Amino acid sequence: DKYKKIIEKKKRETMKVRRKAVEGERKKINALPFDIDAKNLHTSGNTISADGGLTIGYQGTLIEAEAGQVNLETKDAEFSGDVRVGDATGSLTADHANFNLKSKSGDLYDAKLQLTDGDYQISGSKITRLTGDTFELEDPSFTTCECPDNDDVPWQIDGSKARVTRDGYGHVWDATFNVCQVPILYSPYLLFPAKS
Repeated sequence: DKYKKIIEKKKRETMKVRRKAVEGERKKINALPFDIDAKNLHTSGNTISADGGLTIGYQGTLIEAEAGQVNLETKDAEFSGDVRVGDATGSLTADHANFNLKSKSGDLYDAKLQLTDGDYQISGSKITRLTGDTFELEDPSFTTCECPDNDDVPWQIDGSKARVTRDGYGHVWDATFNVCQVPILYSPYLLFPAKS
């Protein structure tokens, strides 16, 4: 009988600790400086993690991913699985990303960028969004054709690296102009308007 009472007391204490932890997580989540929605949310120190589908709204930017984590102090975030970052001027999609929510800068891998001005479709093995509206790309491809994902585009410009500023200009190094996937023209450097 005494043994049962000790076990019951331990169970109550454990439940009390768990309840406090859950209440603490809820308070942290409700006090966040951004909106977040996910199937599973967890906090640990200054980090909030989510999986099972994640949506974050912060300063006019909407971010969606399968999973991610955010450092609440630095606003540094990591996202994985069908990452989508959008605002009023364009959208980015990627397999995974490291991003700072405050500066809106970061690296997106196996990524696509769509600028609403100029209707540019831009992709790269890595797209780095610098502070502001400037992007650096590795292995870039550019086109204005909106073809279904599995169709070949009628034309595109490929390069080894590029720098694009929204409402400014794009710079491409080691550029090839391709028609129906056939290289037609090479240029060591190419400049194009990245605006309508």
